[in-house]
Amino acid sequence: LYQLYIKGIFNGNPIIYQCIAYVNNFFLGGWVVRNLQESMKSLRDSDDKLASKVQSIEVLVAGTYIKRDDFDRTVVALFAKLDKIELKLDSKQNKQDCPPAKHCA
Repeated sequence: LYQLYIKGIFNGNPIIYQCIAYVNNFFLGGWVVRNLQESMKSLRDSDDKLASKVQSIEVLVAGTYIKRDDFDRTVVALFAKLDKIELKLDSKQNKQDCPPAKHCA
């Protein structure tokens, strides 16, 4: 380049400067695109890892749900107990009808 400069090719020739600018821009553009591709690849990899973790958590949580049959049996048993309590309460006398309780001193 020094020889070309001495001979005067760079002196006042705008095409050479444009070519140098284009080469410089293409080099920088290629570098930017390559870095973007690498960062997108790393984001894709981390997204795949997170997706597999979420999927494993979904399977784990779905396995711990109560089965519908178990829930139905529990609800039936609970209401049966509540019905028994209601019957006992209905059969009790009111406090006003009862004589006062004697406390031992």
